[in-house]
Amino acid sequence: MGRSIASMVTSTQDLLSKIQNPLRARIAAAVQALPTDGLVDRADVALARDWPALSATGYLDFARTGTRQTFERKTATRRDILRDLVLGEAAQRDGRYIEAIIDALWSASEEASWCMPCHLFLQGAGYGLPDPAEPVVDLGVGIASGTVVMATHLLGDKLDAVSPLIAARMRQALRERILTPSQTRDDFWWMSTTPHPIFKTIRINNWNPWICSNWLLTAALIETDEDSFRQTIEKIVATLDRFVAVYGDDGGCPEGPAYWKHAMSGLLQCLEILSPILDQSALQSDERLRNMARFVVDTRIADDYFVNFADSAPRIAVPACLVQRWADLLADPKLDQYAKWLAQSQGLPDTIAPDQIAALLVDGQSLFEAVTSFGVRPCLEAPPAAIDLKRDSWLPSLDLLVSRDQANSSQGWMLAAKGGHNDNSHNHNDVGSIIVYRDGLPLLVDAGVGTYTEQTFSAARYEIWTMRSQFHNVPTIAGAEQPAGRSFCADAVSHSVTDHTASLTLRMERAYPAQIGLEHWTRTTRLDRGQGVTIADSFTAQSAIDVSLHLLTAATAIAGPDGTVQLVARELSPGHVSGAATISYDASLLALEIEEIPISDLPLVANWGNHLTRLTLRLRHPSKTAQLAVQLH
Repeated sequence: MGRSIASMVTSTQDLLSKIQNPLRARIAAAVQALPTDGLVDRADVALARDWPALSATGYLDFARTGTRQTFERKTATRRDILRDLVLGEAAQRDGRYIEAIIDALWSASEEASWCMPCHLFLQGAGYGLPDPAEPVVDLGVGIASGTVVMATHLLGDKLDAVSPLIAARMRQALRERILTPSQTRDDFWWMSTTPHPIFKTIRINNWNPWICSNWLLTAALIETDEDSFRQTIEKIVATLDRFVAVYGDDGGCPEGPAYWKHAMSGLLQCLEILSPILDQSALQSDERLRNMARFVVDTRIADDYFVNFADSAPRIAVPACLVQRWADLLADPKLDQYAKWLAQSQGLPDTIAPDQIAALLVDGQSLFEAVTSFGVRPCLEAPPAAIDLKRDSWLPSLDLLVSRDQANSSQGWMLAAKGGHNDNSHNHNDVGSIIVYRDGLPLLVDAGVGTYTEQTFSAARYEIWTMRSQFHNVPTIAGAEQPAGRSFCADAVSHSVTDHTASLTLRMERAYPAQIGLEHWTRTTRLDRGQGVTIADSFTAQSAIDVSLHLLTAATAIAGPDGTVQLVARELSPGHVSGAATISYDASLLALEIEEIPISDLPLVANWGNHLTRLTLRLRHPSKTAQLAVQLH
């Protein structure tokens, strides 16, 4: 097992000087690397943008209609405007943006709450309007705090030149909104000590390090009392250790690659800030932390495609600077190689225009991440790095096998097969599902997730089609789908890897309701390198049952002669097409149905176009036992 962060701490005395001074020095050095080209243009755009008004009725919109996006888009726009103004001012330092920055900071401090409306389940009063008597801490509070504290730190002298009360007001708001409630309360579910108010179980996910990173940054930049700071460090370290403890030694992220960025950037920021009091040898030799950082390497398929499960999209923009920071922290050559490859594939070192470089390093990033990215960028100016794709990755904590025809090439077949259970954070009911790509292009896919709404994190979550097992590459048995819950899981999971094949075998009967009378269901998914993929299912039931095998494809499906389906490449979005292949099956046992699943939700459209196609291979006659096989070639 990996070590706890607490066990790596080498000092608990004089933490203000040991942590604050190196952090401030690091930020100051990164600021010196901020270019005016690109950042000033972005600040000019931000200066001209309308500052969104936030209203009480707008805040109530989630409680009334379940709509998240309208209010969240406005608050995100506020944070982005402030970030871009601060970056422009920090780069140029001519006072051009300072008045707008003061207005933005003051306006942020006047917001009734930085908590997102959809997260008001954290307060006793529940959804509706924020209770001024009970400040709660969620992702929104963390994100806003990180922006405000960095703006105040970077431009403190300029703010004080206008009025010392500006920074004083920001520090007061930060204490009231994140420092005090986080330090005095132990019942926020993201601290992983009390059950989630909605799901009623202990949930440990990306909220933990994401919020801790902003809590720690805020304390490290404004705290002045040694005892208070020490207590904050102790609590943050204990909270982070509960997050790290749920990971296996293989580092598998149960929320999928898309949430790797949020979770791992938060954890990285914490470890970087804490680094002066951590045993560097222990930190750099910890295999669990190393594998957690490498997860995004192990699940990469090709280009920006990743093995997606849970609420993860299939295409992810991984920041090269984030990977480089992990490589530097852990002294990891594999991550260093991937960071260099990412940078070169994005044209980051010197082949794109300044505005494009600024977009790569700023868009979607916090103010701290953006500043540190410019500080790290010179490390990415190195000779071209080779592509780094493992031939086989086995992550036992997730029951996840990722295999391809050959290492360091996206050409040929790629299979990802999983077991696991149906109670992960951001869970989909998908025990036994698979993903297949060919030549780096999607064939059998996981749809991912659409726009988050009130329903997404409610008792009605599994009424959403993307969450249901019948829209994953798993069977419907006796009319039953897989239910949600940890008890619905794979059994007897084993994998095999040779130079010629890679396979995952598991028992699936526990993933389905017991009342359907399924005695056993064994699924083996096998990659035959250079040839294709076979899905073999065998079952025995107490009585004759109906069975439907589902395959979700990004390609156009055309029924061929009996027992074949042609998967024809189609355009998914500009610059992205699906793969092509042939599916074969025993038409004497299975009847084919082809159904287009229309898509209008924008996050899904961005990846798949206006539809996906579901193939259903239905057992022609109910049976107590059968052996079924589907080949892709």
